[in-house]
Amino acid sequence: MLLGYFGENWQKRCGHCDYCLKMHHIDISDEEYHQVSNIVLNLLNDEKKHIDKLIETINSHRKEKCCQIIRWMIDDKILYIDKNDQLSKTK
Repeated sequence: MLLGYFGENWQKRCGHCDYCLKMHHIDISDEEYHQVSNIVLNLLNDEKKHIDKLIETINSHRKEKCCQIIRWMIDDKILYIDKNDQLSKTK
């Protein structure tokens, strides 16, 4: 999240900051994060989607992990969620 504040993109987990330690604690690997985040970004290519519908679409990963990854993507300003729970990619 700090990188986003300075306009930088997160590339790889450092393994030392709170963000990376939380990811490790709930057992989300770099590979799983990238798989789910790529699926989410592809699904949001053309239109907004309700967060519940989006999560239902991702059946290759556990719902809890998908929710956590989407939450991180929102926190990192990769995704935007509006007042109607519609997700879209940030510009």
